[in-house]
Amino acid sequence: MVGGVKNINIINKREVNKNEKNEFKKKNKEI
Repeated sequence: MVGGVKNINIINKREVNKNEKNEFKKKNKEI
């Protein structure tokens, strides 16, 4: 169970990083 939770957290961090990069690209296009 603990290992599974750690894996979920790592996956969530990766998804957040992707979203942050996409938002950053959008902001740069707007400027």
